[in-house]
Amino acid sequence: MTTVSFETLESLMTSMADIIKDSEPEKASIDLENATSTCVDVLRSCLGGQYLDIRTAGQKLHTCSLVVQMLSLALLSYAQGHTGELHPAFLKQPLTKIKLQGSLVSDISIFAELRPLACMRSMIGGDVLVFKIASRPQATPSASTSPAYLYATCAEIVDTWGPAHVIRSPKSSDSMEIYGLMIGGGLIKSSNSLPSGLDLFHWYQDDEGLGAEPKPFSYQEAILVGAVTVNPACPLDAQGSRRLSEKFLQNLGTARDTWVPHEIPLMLQGGNFAVAQVGLTYQKHAGRTLKKELLDRWNDFEDIRLFDLPWGLQLSLCTGVARRVRLRELIEEPVIRFIDSLHVDGWTALKPTALTGLRSNDFLQWCNGLEDDERVCLRSVFSKLLKLFEHTGFDTNGNTFGVLWPEQSNPYLGIKISPVNSQLWYRMLKDSECCATFAIVTSLCLETSKHKCQKKRELLWHQGGTVLSTSVCPALPTLLPAIQTTANLSRWQLEHKEQYWIGRCGGDVWVRVRKEPNRATELQLMRRFRNFPFYLFRNQVLREKPDVNFHTEEVFVLTGS
Repeated sequence: MTTVSFETLESLMTSMADIIKDSEPEKASIDLENATSTCVDVLRSCLGGQYLDIRTAGQKLHTCSLVVQMLSLALLSYAQGHTGELHPAFLKQPLTKIKLQGSLVSDISIFAELRPLACMRSMIGGDVLVFKIASRPQATPSASTSPAYLYATCAEIVDTWGPAHVIRSPKSSDSMEIYGLMIGGGLIKSSNSLPSGLDLFHWYQDDEGLGAEPKPFSYQEAILVGAVTVNPACPLDAQGSRRLSEKFLQNLGTARDTWVPHEIPLMLQGGNFAVAQVGLTYQKHAGRTLKKELLDRWNDFEDIRLFDLPWGLQLSLCTGVARRVRLRELIEEPVIRFIDSLHVDGWTALKPTALTGLRSNDFLQWCNGLEDDERVCLRSVFSKLLKLFEHTGFDTNGNTFGVLWPEQSNPYLGIKISPVNSQLWYRMLKDSECCATFAIVTSLCLETSKHKCQKKRELLWHQGGTVLSTSVCPALPTLLPAIQTTANLSRWQLEHKEQYWIGRCGGDVWVRVRKEPNRATELQLMRRFRNFPFYLFRNQVLREKPDVNFHTEEVFVLTGS
């Protein structure tokens, strides 16, 4: 905020009148020079910067015109306390952004726009008109809504938005030294200091600013009002807010594949006729899958909590039922024998408690109670297991799905499955920015109401995979703008006969919900038509739960009939 005295306005008005009145070129030139000098001083005091490239008479007239426009608008704004929209009676709509162009469209201009003040907006009751200069002729007003700081003296603040009361110390000998300015039902006082040494001030509403004695400051010196303060009485529950925002939580460090323009080939052919051909080639940039990110995280941090994530997959040898499990639940008897064969230091002593801890609901608590050497042993075991499971799941071509089937003689062998029509649910297990899979064949007999134990001691491999048991939760649509989410995710549930995408909108997996009383929820894969307008379901997107603490719904995924 800058004060322009009425003496300056009077001097400028006199100089401008003399230019019009004087007929002698030399005298008019002197008057123009005087007016330009006054206008440059006004620009520097109000908007800062240097304005030295003013040479021709046209540029001088432009500068004078620009300043007159700015001062006229400023007087109109000052009359309403620099607050709220400007709405002259001759305009149908109020003004929120104004561009002042002086007399030369191709020269510098001034923008005026409404902006909120950082901490005084509630005191003022609206936005304030802010002026800024644009050196580029074709510049347009920005759509910035970021709060603006107020740099002004207490005298200027009181003159604009008063009345006010000052808080002084009776022991101070300086009549201009104050400790606070009470205005608009609140208190302006010092809050904190910037690294440069400049003090920041804040407008505290009601009596929230009363407390420890603040630093004194001068009534006549400019202060910067707009400090960020901490409200200790804020009732916000961060954990509850995080639960409510689960839909927006995503793994950082992952990205999907993208296609970017690479080159534009141009071909010209001449003869009796001229022929021109233009093309555009795209180059595929590989994304970063969640599986790759998880493996790299382990290499960087060796965070044992990774084994509590639900990215494991068990495929029952007996029934063909597949189910999602935590990574630590993949450590079954064949895997235990594999670990034994590696002779990891400390494993023999740790093994009895490890087998119990790995299957316990208090797995992380058990890990926290380990001794340092035991924790080193466990991390060594986990590192080797991640290498063992690294190449399970879909291959790089996305055609075959690998499942580890370890045995003592050779724990590195597995099954490669090429999903057939009845197993298209495998597609939702493809590695992506939101999905990872570490798979193993299990001897556990995983049953559903439609898939029961075969009651045989020996079974020939049956191409595996009849149904997938997993848990899903809402996902944030990424291809198109999202509509406001539900107020409470704890009440979220799948709707019968509704259709959803899994993974991403317009992806490979599109399902219909089937819910019947006293039966588990089923997601039936639907045929995906190439030209289907998927944007109709842009907000119906699901994903497998990325964390065991997310609010989800358990489902069976199978190919629709």
